[in-house]
Amino acid sequence: MTCPEASELESFLDGGLGAAGREGIELHLDECDECRRTVALLAPQLTRAADERIETAETWPSADQHSELLPGDTVGRYVLRERIGAGGMGVVYAADDPELGREVAIKVLRSELLVAQPDARDRIVREARAMARVSHPNVVTVFDAGRVGDQVFIAIELVRGTSMRAWMLDEERTAAEIVDTFSAAGLGLAAAHDAGLVHRDFKPDNVLVGDDGRVRVTDFGLAIASSAAAAAPGDLSVTATRAAGTPAYMAPEQHLAGNIDARSDQFSFAASLYEALHGARPFQGDNYEELSKNVLAHRLAAPPADARVPRSLRVILLRALSLRPGDRFESMHALLRALGRDRARTPRRLALASLALLGVILLALGADWIARERAAAVTRTAFGAARTQLGRLVERRVETFVAMSSLFSVTPIMREVAAATDEADFGLGDASRDREKLEYVHTNLASADWVSWMRAIQGTDFAIADYKGRLLYASADPASWGSDVTKVGVLDDAYQIGRSRTRTAVLRADERALSESGLLGMTRRGLEVLFVRAATVGDTPRALFVQLMPGARLLEDVSLGEGTQMTLVGPDGTTDGSVPAEVLAAAPIEATGIDEVTSGNQTWMVQRFSLVSPGSGEPVASIVLARRLDVGLAGLFPGARPLLAGLAAVLLALAIALAALARRRDLSRRPPRGHRSAG
Repeated sequence: MTCPEASELESFLDGGLGAAGREGIELHLDECDECRRTVALLAPQLTRAADERIETAETWPSADQHSELLPGDTVGRYVLRERIGAGGMGVVYAADDPELGREVAIKVLRSELLVAQPDARDRIVREARAMARVSHPNVVTVFDAGRVGDQVFIAIELVRGTSMRAWMLDEERTAAEIVDTFSAAGLGLAAAHDAGLVHRDFKPDNVLVGDDGRVRVTDFGLAIASSAAAAAPGDLSVTATRAAGTPAYMAPEQHLAGNIDARSDQFSFAASLYEALHGARPFQGDNYEELSKNVLAHRLAAPPADARVPRSLRVILLRALSLRPGDRFESMHALLRALGRDRARTPRRLALASLALLGVILLALGADWIARERAAAVTRTAFGAARTQLGRLVERRVETFVAMSSLFSVTPIMREVAAATDEADFGLGDASRDREKLEYVHTNLASADWVSWMRAIQGTDFAIADYKGRLLYASADPASWGSDVTKVGVLDDAYQIGRSRTRTAVLRADERALSESGLLGMTRRGLEVLFVRAATVGDTPRALFVQLMPGARLLEDVSLGEGTQMTLVGPDGTTDGSVPAEVLAAAPIEATGIDEVTSGNQTWMVQRFSLVSPGSGEPVASIVLARRLDVGLAGLFPGARPLLAGLAAVLLALAIALAALARRRDLSRRPPRGHRSAG
């Protein structure tokens, strides 16, 4: 629809248009901001012109004159003060009621309407009767009705404020403010329904927002009785099937001039609230025919791209805007209850519950951390003491071995061993003679004196080899001699490093080279700790001392704290000790301090460190210390801590997501869109 000429707008304001013309102008004003501004500019000019005409008149205006009343004039017992508004049917004045000493608003029917609209007097009387039937804080109160000559007036509550539409345009409103304000108007509309009335023309322009903040529904000029039983003879039911109202807010049944009831007002209310929240009306059209088709086809316009209306609120509005009345809410009260629900309450409560549960879990994790820290402190102390003892024990073993080797080196028999040389190598004798001398040395070493020495190092084995690496004596098998001990790599290396160096090694007892060397006698199991040192003359090795100790024997000398277990792990992974095999399998390969591992239904604290040869400083094996952790959450089940930590992470993420959802649903936080409501 193109914009009307200024003359048409003047006629509209002056009441000179017929019903069809007024309806077209009203529909256009609902959509056009520019024409509304033009009307706002024209209204004061027309008022001044009317005032000038009134000044020249000495009597009340007759029915065929276009004039207004003046301040100080009386209408019934009411004294007019100022003109405060005008509509299609009447002009509204602020007035004083001298009898009751209060301010009122006087709505006087335009005199020219009596000619143009014969039913105008009935309409304003019907409005007075309709408003008088409703007593509610959110409905404008009617005090009185009467006649002034041919004119009809009603005295109503004077509301100092503005219309709902102007209230929305006044400043940016949050969705909560909009819903709360409309809900207050909805209470007034529900009160009218309870009184048996259907408003039929609910829209933002027919709702007043007082300076005191109270919202009041007004303009019941099109109201009808909601049922024949509620209507008095000649009263409000006469237009029950007549298409009336503002097209942009009319329900489908109003467009069809069908049966109208309270659910029609519900549709108009939802259309008004939808517009306030989205900044655009739910159904659009460039003219009445197009608008009506869209409403009847329930062809909703796409909401603006910047609309930020929560989905839960939009669902409520769309239900109230249903095409069929039966699909809407059963009453305005039900619709208001739905609007009054705190859409952010459920996610907010769930977020708080998640945070509360998260707090409990964090407390449990905190208590577990304290218990574990205490257990870890005890474990660190126990492990540290075991490491220190083991280091000192190995050092003492080496020192004892070195001292014993030095003592043996100065004995006559060892001097003879060091000086012995195979004559066959120089062509001075034959091999059999050399073998006899070797056997002689073996016999001397196996004498009673050597046996007593071996008792001094009980629990270990001792062996001596000559400069060629031939076994001369082995306490593990005193009868064995002559085998080649250099097949054992660490013994062969000992001939190369001189007497100032003592080698330490850890070997498997059943290793073939060690078995064939004759150092251990019969084959044994587990690990053997070897201490090797060469006896030299000058820089030339002339004999070799070897001490062998079972790995388990070495560990037995370490005093472990209660609950601490220890295992010796050889270079090839062979173990000797008390740490369970499954714990060893779960323990880290590299030394990383104290680690926590799970084995079966138990949690262990484990530390792995290297056993270092005191002479070379090289690692020869590793030691694993283990202590069962049975405090805190580990006492429940091994996976309790990671499970609760994972649950805490999930609860935190859930609380954040729910808080974000509650924030989005919280209507009080922000406007529903980035611009003010459309007019």
